[in-house]
Amino acid sequence: MLETLRSFSLIEWTGLSTGVVYVILSAQNRISCWYFGIVSCACIAYHDFFGGLNLYSDGVLQIFYIIMGIVGLIRWRAVNISFRANVFIHIYSIIGGVVLSVLYGYLMARYSDASFPMIDAFTTVFSIIATVFLVNRQLSAWIYFIVIDLVMTLLYYERGWELYALLYLIFTMVAVYASWKWWQLFRLNLNS
Repeated sequence: MLETLRSFSLIEWTGLSTGVVYVILSAQNRISCWYFGIVSCACIAYHDFFGGLNLYSDGVLQIFYIIMGIVGLIRWRAVNISFRANVFIHIYSIIGGVVLSVLYGYLMARYSDASFPMIDAFTTVFSIIATVFLVNRQLSAWIYFIVIDLVMTLLYYERGWELYALLYLIFTMVAVYASWKWWQLFRLNLNS
């Protein structure tokens, strides 16, 4: 792994470091997180498309994250942390997410040379769902991200990109922390 770390380029280190800062700041409910997230996603997208990973769905997802980062900058100025998403929204999100993941995974398997197309499709679809929840400051976003980040950790490790696997392992730990932290902030806002 040390040899791999030495071989990483400036853009890879930038993606890693800004990604960690993004997740830590978002866990702390700081609007500045979005600037770091945008930079990190641009770096990851570059490697998904041009770095030999062939994770096209994740590359598209990173572009979506860049757009949502801009939306997040706007939305977080107006929205407080909430627990608005009721159980039916989650049921619909999960059922719809599974259906879209299977369809998208099938298309990627059939019409591209994507690595792990079904898993890649799953993380893409559910990351979009979780990001919409996050941009709207819904606490439940972090539960989705715990699962997604664990899967991405394994996916990047399997592809031999240990640094990004480490990044997503850190994301997983921060998502656990964030769910706890946001729950506290939500309760504090509820009582004030």
